[in-house]
Amino acid sequence: MKRSLEGVEGVIEAEVSFKQAKAWVKVRDIVTDEMLVEAVRATDRFRGKVIGRESGDAGVNHRTR
Repeated sequence: MKRSLEGVEGVIEAEVSFKQAKAWVKVRDIVTDEMLVEAVRATDRFRGKVIGRESGDAGVNHRTR
């Protein structure tokens, strides 16, 4: 999932915690919530939603399918 998130244009850095079922993603302003959710879903193992966003960072919640 880290690779998938970091593959989104405008993502600077992604940290993933499977134990907490969350990812913290540092992004540029061009990155939309939908882009991050699609990157999580593209792993074909998880679904996701953006649970918060502040100062260019977005936290993505992920759950096992």
